[in-house]
Amino acid sequence: MGCGSLDERPIPLLSQESVREMSRKFALGNTIHNREISYYEGMPNLVKPIEAIRRSVCALLRQRPKGSGFDVGIVGTAWCVVTDKYFVTAQHTFDEGKPRQTSDKFYLVQTPNNLGTVNIFPVVGFVVEDQPSDLAILEASVACKEVTFPSLDISLSLFPDGTQVLTYGYPAPRSNGGVVDSNGMLTSFSGLLMSHANEGIIASQYPDASRHVFEFNVAWHHGESGGPIFNLETLSAFAIMQSYREISRGNGVLAGPRFGRSLKAIEAQLIKIGAKIV
Repeated sequence: MGCGSLDERPIPLLSQESVREMSRKFALGNTIHNREISYYEGMPNLVKPIEAIRRSVCALLRQRPKGSGFDVGIVGTAWCVVTDKYFVTAQHTFDEGKPRQTSDKFYLVQTPNNLGTVNIFPVVGFVVEDQPSDLAILEASVACKEVTFPSLDISLSLFPDGTQVLTYGYPAPRSNGGVVDSNGMLTSFSGLLMSHANEGIIASQYPDASRHVFEFNVAWHHGESGGPIFNLETLSAFAIMQSYREISRGNGVLAGPRFGRSLKAIEAQLIKIGAKIV
């Protein structure tokens, strides 16, 4: 009839064992299908880790003289390694990788739980400014009974590729200015400042002179530089968000994988100030 011939061979009967096997495979298929629909089922629960680190991380704000006034803006992220006193960040946040300008003033700024309150504390010392490793340690004056910055654990371990990580920082908002007191110290800052968390894995790593570099499949935003990168299992910070590897495109260079150096580059200084290394 123009549609091929009809196969009239008898259909074989299935044994009870075959029927049970088909039923098992069908049930397994449904289970797998449901798991694919429930995308977040296999992802790590980040609620408690984020809650544990939130109060220890803050934005780094720079106040720079300009004519008879000043400019203010978020330039990076810092995080506490000795309660209410010492904080780690990236050195390049001071002046785009150049040595810090001594006329600049810096502050730690925090918005607890991303709510309207803004806490501002002056940076009073620069303990470490390591340009080759792009790491720095700040000393701050946290003179407020209602606010505390708990210290975070540090790890100097070289975790393997595939290790799950958590990043936390403050993307730089558009600055709407600030107010200073009679001594020229900033007392308020206007801008939509909110913290930002992300998760991923260590994607690659390699030595760089005497420093160790980790690459990540996590991207970050301007303002998050200096923010901590945690081993998600131990919740210990082992690197900071810093920069990216340049990738050739033939007719130019693109921003490639993000990287951060191991905190082992400033191990001696961390021990000296009393940071907790686990």
